[in-house]
Amino acid sequence: MRFKKSRENKRNRNIRKGTVGVKGVIETVLNQRGWTDKFRERKIFDSWKLIVGATIASQSMPVFLSRSVLLVEVTHSSCANELSAMKTDILTKLEEIIENLNVGTRKSEKIPKITDIRFHLNPRLSKVKSTENTTNSNTSESERVYKPIPSEVNERIEAVVSVINDNELRDALKTLFLTQCSYKDTTE
Repeated sequence: MRFKKSRENKRNRNIRKGTVGVKGVIETVLNQRGWTDKFRERKIFDSWKLIVGATIASQSMPVFLSRSVLLVEVTHSSCANELSAMKTDILTKLEEIIENLNVGTRKSEKIPKITDIRFHLNPRLSKVKSTENTTNSNTSESERVYKPIPSEVNERIEAVVSVINDNELRDALKTLFLTQCSYKDTTE
């Protein structure tokens, strides 16, 4: 019996030596590719709506974090003025979120404190936000009525995409055209 136990222990030790934790592998890959900072940044950006509220978040969007300065694009100057007035509250809430994200992380991987927020006017942001809202809402799907595609339209699509040499691109464009032709909005 004694011999059997030592053999099992030796086998378990060899298995432990040769195995690598998944968490360590993922962290290594993320660090090597430089994605760790982007994931942390994304977590902060995703909490923007919670920090400023839904109405202001619909008119603003954080776009860049560098050297403890957060750059936020806004649709118009009145939104920038409102956010400037709320700057100290926003920084306090960001600090709380960053503290929660830093819990359990190594000192070298901690997210630095955000010390300033700068606002940049981008009138095109409202168009981007409106398309995000329509693509994410389920109501737009319910307003669509799908119709069969006539054979002559299908043949025209085939003729148009047949000149493309790249198979993947050809299939993607064909799918796009067929999808666009297959429904009509009832709100027209």
